Amino acid sequence: MYEAVHPPSESLSSVTASATSVGYDGLVVRDGGADVPLDGCDSDFDIVPGLTVDADPDAASGRIAARRRETTLLLVRGGTPDRNRFAVEEPRVDVLAAPTAGPNRFPFDHVLARAAARNGVRVEFDLGPVLRETGGTRVRAVSSLTRLRDLVKTYDAPHVVTAGAGGSLSLRGPRALAAVGETVGLGHDFVVEGLREWGRIAARNRDRASENWVMPGVRRGRYDPADWADPLVEDDS
Repeated sequence: MYEAVHPPSESLSSVTASATSVGYDGLVVRDGGADVPLDGCDSDFDIVPGLTVDADPDAASGRIAARRRETTLLLVRGGTPDRNRFAVEEPRVDVLAAPTAGPNRFPFDHVLARAAARNGVRVEFDLGPVLRETGGTRVRAVSSLTRLRDLVKTYDAPHVVTAGAGGSLSLRGPRALAAVGETVGLGHDFVVEGLREWGRIAARNRDRASENWVMPGVRRGRYDPADWADPLVEDDS
């Protein structure tokens, strides 16, 4: 499972060690810049570079076109109906981040959920406010998360889960986040699936960036009939 963290205040190696100790297989580092290698996958721990476009639709379109190839994961910060609509209708976007964090009461609806499902844009569930806020702010955050979950589940839109950590001290392990999800009504399995989805997106995008990739199901290379053999069919020869 993976967690998505904001640029940490301490060294990346320190955050990586903490993430490993609490049970993660990799980290997505949002907007980490030159400190995050473009290909961060190694045999022990996976570092995935991410980039967040934080702009209204008129400016965001050009930024996506210019920066899509610069990063493994591309996120668009939402929070308003216009930003959310732009993100879920843009197939080049991997994740709609902070979809309910804006000033609007609840800027996400069934139309956007359907668009996210159609275009494969993951909707982000940020548990950070549940973990770090109190009082009415926390109550509103829980209400938004459960309402968003109902829409995502109803229309089968993909999703990711994060705690919005910015360093080792704010990291929470997968078990802890799953327990929080269960408590606030998201469900244990829903949270686990969202943590796994970060790694799936990274693997897909790296595959597509390889020189052998042409389109889904089509790759350059020598054709080997054995790759297409049905293991359930016995050879009569």
